[in-house]
Amino acid sequence: MGHVSLGRNAKVTLINNGEVAGQSTITSDELDMAGYEGVLILVHMGTIDGSAVTTTYIRQDTATGMGSAATLTGSTHTIADSGDDSIYLTDLYRPLERFIDVQVTRTTQDSVIQSIVAIQYNNRKPPVTHDASTVSGAIYLAGPSEA
Repeated sequence: MGHVSLGRNAKVTLINNGEVAGQSTITSDELDMAGYEGVLILVHMGTIDGSAVTTTYIRQDTATGMGSAATLTGSTHTIADSGDDSIYLTDLYRPLERFIDVQVTRTTQDSVIQSIVAIQYNNRKPPVTHDASTVSGAIYLAGPSEA
């Protein structure tokens, strides 16, 4: 069996480049799931002020534009105000609709979003190509020697 590399067999896309401290709902870029069985979403939080109420959730829709998007049951993370500088993972396998996005609601007090990254996996037609607009470089190593 040949070398199996997550980096060569999953597509990485930065779907939100971060948001400064605020109290608002942030919506990521939408993600087209055509050809992929699943996606691992990583929401990287920054500073969260005391008493902040912050939640993340995933929505899906049949059409681009997310005009009829619905929140997925069980996709909500309720983030404690002590969750500074933490990553919150949601692994969505076989969504029922083609397009998804991530929303983060920030109320009561400020919170910072460092980034939201999507890692799509189980592509039906490998190899995959990372999103060139958000992934600037990739290195793949298999049994490397030491420097």
